[in-house]
Amino acid sequence: PNRTPLHLRDVTFRSFARPDKLFDIEGTLHDTKAYGYVMHGVERRPGEPIHDMRVRLTIDDTFTVRAVEADMPTTPFDTCQPATAPLQSLIGVKIGAGWRNALAERMGKERGCTHLRELLAGMGTAAFQTVGSYRMHLRRQAGLPGPEADNKCHKKRKRFLHHCHHPYD
Repeated sequence: PNRTPLHLRDVTFRSFARPDKLFDIEGTLHDTKAYGYVMHGVERRPGEPIHDMRVRLTIDDTFTVRAVEADMPTTPFDTCQPATAPLQSLIGVKIGAGWRNALAERMGKERGCTHLRELLAGMGTAAFQTVGSYRMHLRRQAGLPGPEADNKCHKKRKRFLHHCHHPYD
């Protein structure tokens, strides 16, 4: 199609198993424009980042947040930097039902940043993709059966379409 690129938001999630049996879930958010512009008196060149944000959640195998680190090398306003402080209030919170509500309670309105909340919401999904699959991988490596052995997987929770919560999750 005949189109002109304007804006790019690149969101990435990566996860890692740690030697201490914890998991690091890392999220990055990077915004750029394809053209130069001036915003609040600051000139930005094409491709120069507007947002460059990084968050690392360290979680255990119960999905409980054990540590949080954040870095925002590039933000459109100096007032954005203090928005990382409320992330520490996530320590002890369990990722699962109510995760987005916990983000809103701890980082909503003037206490946080919309972009960080969006990033953290996606990091919750990445955490589920990480831990459950890794558990299955370890079981298979140990020669133990996966959930398909008893076929209870899809009967357990009918509210999820094409999704499975394993009995050992």
